[in-house]
Amino acid sequence: MPQTETDAVIDNVRIYCKANQYDSARKLLTTALVADPDNARLHFWLGKTWHHRNRFTAALAEFNLALKADPNCAEAAICLVALYCDLGRYQDGVELYTQLSHSHDPASGLHKLALHKLAQQHMRCGDLYVRMGKKPEAQREYQRALLLDRDNSTCRLKLAVSCYFAVSLDRVIEETDAILAAEPEHCEALLWSGLAFFKKNNPARASEQWEKARRLRPHDTTIRALLRANE
Repeated sequence: MPQTETDAVIDNVRIYCKANQYDSARKLLTTALVADPDNARLHFWLGKTWHHRNRFTAALAEFNLALKADPNCAEAAICLVALYCDLGRYQDGVELYTQLSHSHDPASGLHKLALHKLAQQHMRCGDLYVRMGKKPEAQREYQRALLLDRDNSTCRLKLAVSCYFAVSLDRVIEETDAILAAEPEHCEALLWSGLAFFKKNNPARASEQWEKARRLRPHDTTIRALLRANE
C-alpha cells in the first residue's frame, strides 16, 4: 500500500478512535491489512484499538506483528514493553528492552521511555508489598526500579523509608545521601536522613539535617517537633 494510502487510513482511524468508535477503526484497519499484510503502522494501530478494548492478547499479537514487519517501529516497541508491564510480565518487558537496546538509537527516546515504564511498574509493586507489610519484598522491587531508573528520587526515597523500618540505617543514609547529592533541598530526604542519624545515636548529625529541612519548611510542625525532642 502506498504511503499516502496508509496515511489516509490512519487519519480516519484516529478520527474513529477520538470518537471511541474502535470497532469501526478496527474494521478499517483489518480491511487495509488484507491488501498490505506486512504494514507495520497498520498493525500498530490495530494493536492500539484492541488495547483500548482490553483485548490484551490481541493487542500483543498486533504489536509483535508490527515489530516483525519493522524492527525499528519504536511506537510498537514502547507499547509492547508497556503492555508487558501492565500485565505483570516484567521479565518479558526487560527481555524485550534488552533486545531493543541493541537495535535502536538512544537518541530516539525509546530507551528512556521503556525503562521509565518498567521502573514505574516495579515501584507500584513495591508500594503494594508495603501495604501488605512485606518489607523485604518491597525493598527488592524498589531496588529493581532503581536499576532501571537511577535518577528516580521518589523511588529512592521509598527505598530509604522501607530500609528505615527494616532498621537498615546505613542504607537509609546511603540512599538519602544519593538523593541530596542531586537535590540538596529535598526536604523529605533530609527528614529521613535525620531520623536515621538519630536512631544511630548521632543527635548532632540528626539536628544538622533537620535544621536544613526547617529552613526549607519553617512552619512544618513535624520537623519542629523533632528538633525540640532532640535538644
